[in-house]
Amino acid sequence: MSTFLKLFLLFVLLCSNGFAVAQFTKSLPLQPIYKEGWKYFYGTKKVNSAYSLQIPLEGIDNREVDRYFNSFKTFQNLRGLAYIPSVIYLFTNLNGSQQSGETFTYLLLAGVAGDLVFNIISQSRMGKAIDIYNIAIAPRGSLNLQMERTKTNQTLISFGFRQRF
Repeated sequence: MSTFLKLFLLFVLLCSNGFAVAQFTKSLPLQPIYKEGWKYFYGTKKVNSAYSLQIPLEGIDNREVDRYFNSFKTFQNLRGLAYIPSVIYLFTNLNGSQQSGETFTYLLLAGVAGDLVFNIISQSRMGKAIDIYNIAIAPRGSLNLQMERTKTNQTLISFGFRQRF
C-alpha cells in the first residue's frame, strides 16, 4: 500500500471516530441560578466565576438574557481598560517631577473609580440576566393556599392557581 493511501485511511478512521463520539451527548435539565453578594450558585453548586454561567444562560436561547450577559462581559472588559491612562502616563513621563506623581495618582484614582463603576454596572446586568433566566425555567403553573386574619379576628382562606403563558 502506498504511503498516501495509508495516511488517507488513517485520516478517515480518525474523523469517523470523532463523529461517533460527538453524537453521544447528555441533555441535563436547567437549574436555577442564585446570587449571594458577589458569589454565584448554579443549583446548589458554587461556580468559580460569572463566566461559568454562560452555557446555562445561553441554553434557554433568549435574546434578552444574551443581551444582558454580553453587556456584562463588555463592562467587565472595560474594568481593565479603566487603568490604561495611568499606565500610559507612567511609561511616557518618567522624569520624576512632583507634578508627574500627582497626575499619575489622579489617573490611578480615576481608574479605580472607573473600575468600581463598571463592576457595579456589570453585576447589575448579570443580575437582570439571572432574573430573566430563572423566570424562563420556572414551572408553568402553581397552586397556592393562603390564610389571613382580619382585624375582627376572622380567618380567611383563599386558593389560587397561576398559569404562565
